[in-house]
Amino acid sequence: MQIKEVTPFTDLPINFKELNHSDFENYVFENEDKTIIEPDKQGYISDKLNEVIELYKKDTTIINASVGQGKTTAIIKCIEKYYKSDKNYTIIVATPSKSLVNKYIKDIEEVSNIQNICFDYQCLEALGITDKNFKNYYTKQIQVISIHSLLGNPGKIAVKQSNIKRKYYEGLIEFCKKNNRRVVVIFDEIHEAIDCFQEKFIFNLYKWREVIHKIIISSATYNEASKVVVKYLAELTNKKIKIVESTRCQNVSKLSDLHICFYDQFHIDVKNGFLIDLIEKQIPVSSKIHILSYSKKISKQIFNSKIGTILNNAYGEINLCVSGGNQYVEDKCNIGTTFRTGVNIDDENCSFFIIMPPKLSYMTPKGGMQMGLFSEGIISLIQALARPRKKSNIFVITPSPDKLILIPNKPVDYIAKTSLNYLPFDLENYQLKYYDINEQNRLLKDFYKSEKENISEEIAHVNEKELEIVPKFPDYDIYKLEKGEDYFKQYYDIFGKNLSNYFYWAAWNNQFVNCKLKNIIIVSTIKFEEGSIQEQLSKYYSKTFFNGRASYFTFYSDKDCYIKFRLSLFSNRIKYKHLKKEKYKIIAPYRNTNFEKQIITFIQRIKREFNFNILKLIYPPDGNRMNARNGKFISWKKPFDLAIELNTYLRICMAYSIELMMPFDKLSNQEEHLIRNYQSLYKFKDILLNDYSITNKKGELLLPKDSKIDFKKNDSIELKSIFNTLKENDSVLKSFSFLQKNADEKAIYSFIKKLFFEIKDTTFEESKYSRIISQIELPEKSHYINLIYSMEHPWILQPGYDVDIYSGKSIEES
Repeated sequence: MQIKEVTPFTDLPINFKELNHSDFENYVFENEDKTIIEPDKQGYISDKLNEVIELYKKDTTIINASVGQGKTTAIIKCIEKYYKSDKNYTIIVATPSKSLVNKYIKDIEEVSNIQNICFDYQCLEALGITDKNFKNYYTKQIQVISIHSLLGNPGKIAVKQSNIKRKYYEGLIEFCKKNNRRVVVIFDEIHEAIDCFQEKFIFNLYKWREVIHKIIISSATYNEASKVVVKYLAELTNKKIKIVESTRCQNVSKLSDLHICFYDQFHIDVKNGFLIDLIEKQIPVSSKIHILSYSKKISKQIFNSKIGTILNNAYGEINLCVSGGNQYVEDKCNIGTTFRTGVNIDDENCSFFIIMPPKLSYMTPKGGMQMGLFSEGIISLIQALARPRKKSNIFVITPSPDKLILIPNKPVDYIAKTSLNYLPFDLENYQLKYYDINEQNRLLKDFYKSEKENISEEIAHVNEKELEIVPKFPDYDIYKLEKGEDYFKQYYDIFGKNLSNYFYWAAWNNQFVNCKLKNIIIVSTIKFEEGSIQEQLSKYYSKTFFNGRASYFTFYSDKDCYIKFRLSLFSNRIKYKHLKKEKYKIIAPYRNTNFEKQIITFIQRIKREFNFNILKLIYPPDGNRMNARNGKFISWKKPFDLAIELNTYLRICMAYSIELMMPFDKLSNQEEHLIRNYQSLYKFKDILLNDYSITNKKGELLLPKDSKIDFKKNDSIELKSIFNTLKENDSVLKSFSFLQKNADEKAIYSFIKKLFFEIKDTTFEESKYSRIISQIELPEKSHYINLIYSMEHPWILQPGYDVDIYSGKSIEES
């Protein structure tokens, strides 16, 4: 992979959705303008926010403050003041999801230092709950309820809210009336629940009209639709509104490093070497690693993949947190979908990976549901990036951008820098116009007017005629609430039409409060040409695996080196050209047998430099890397391609297996399984000689022709089991054209006969046989790499120095 360190542009102020008095015509504002507060030296606004929120004044207070500035802390302090100063308040904390209910209760009880003061609405879902239980619940001053439930939204399946919940809320309203309880409703993270405020559910909200004292609304990421929600809520506080807004600025002491990781495959492949390598490299420098995925399915795949195993080995038990399962756990590494918003990652120096939707998601109309966790567009991404609250590393796995969003008064090097020397952003067709997020209302209103104008005659017709059923074109606010965000995501890349294009623009222009772009990690395109593969692998190895005076290959086993090298290779885009072809074609792992064999040969020549039988074939005629004349160096030889054959590989595996005594506690179960099966395979050499061969008059051993073999039942079963086990457990065999999974015994017999013997067709007593000319001995294992298990001390069998095969010099010489 290529890592390009970059310096983002900082001329453009951080863009965010502002709320102004002009957004709420005909509503009441006590102050001439909104209240602006500045963060303190630590980047927090909690104390100042508590000073400006007038707890005992009836209004709808809007808090528009950045992520990580302490909005929630300030709100909990307000709750504490209400609770401790006057018992005549009922505080309803309306959360956007069930997953945040427990978190809020925990935080409230920790701040107040009082236990059991909150009612959790999820109690109403327990078996055996009846209205007889309600009286005890009503007396709880703090009621923590999801916004869905408060508005009577039954979800996508049910047609109405459950009777027990409906009765409870109506009873709570009556309880507040009878006891002169004033109700304060707090909507935190309201951006997550805009879809709840459908017109048909607003009526349930207005049931509270006689007891509402104050409404507090909080978010870092408002949108146009949220302005309509504010209007609905402000009707409950006599249309009185107060806007409190904080400036957006970065706190350098807590600023995380942002790493863009381009991933241009159409699907997320959790076995992809790029992803594994990326995550594995962060383990030594990360206190924890968390992975937020756009997809529940991908989260589960990661959890059960090699990545999950690696994290489990490094950090202990990891937590899978997806909808319907576990929630985020603070003291574990988390993989899942449920911590995009509302959850603080407070680990110092952690690595946080965000997996965005792959390229395929952008190929369906408007992305559709394939955007998963990021279906809400740019708000989803901004919230996700804000989870780490202390200095950390944030890695975003994303498709590379296909177009560049420009900026006003762009620097002269803007296009050159963002193009990274290969993206086509110098062409106008690959450039997009910039729009400020605070232009959205104008853009949407123009669109709304044009749509309405298109059917203006029909609207007039409906209004003039006395129709039995009268269709109504929605007024602007309703249209904004229902269709506004869809419009922006459909037409404007900077507002989420293409999330990768927005993210790339925002990262380059330093638009995120809690992180700053540090580098861009690119899966390189590497070209290999048949006949020169060994030479090109040498160059890749020297560029990728040397670190100072030591090579990765010096200190790790053959198997580990093969796996690491191969994964590293395929973390790039591999293009391959056949000798007789003109064009390069992208190849996928295990789809080109010659290339896979060349990788094995490469590891062989690097790890076993003293095997001159192989070196003579790679550096003919004598195996020497140098061209020399009269003992003087002339030039380095180009290595010839050499593809290891399947039979050779199997003989090496048997050689490494037959002398190994089991059990061996340093081996994995899979390695033990492989060794036992290679040992069993080797036994069939003697079984063929002892049980299936005959001797002719010359004393020569003859084996049946393939068509005449008739294995004993136990032998047939065992052979098929051996080969199926090897195919399932030895991934290296994918590099070869091997027996079909359901190969019959004749094919297996033909294969092992040639594996163990040199044979020649002959006739004996008028029947055809295979005459054994000689038995093929297993190779000297120390001369060949071991790809079936890892040695405890691999360097014992390594040469005394490492070689930079790109230059041909030893490390010691250089």
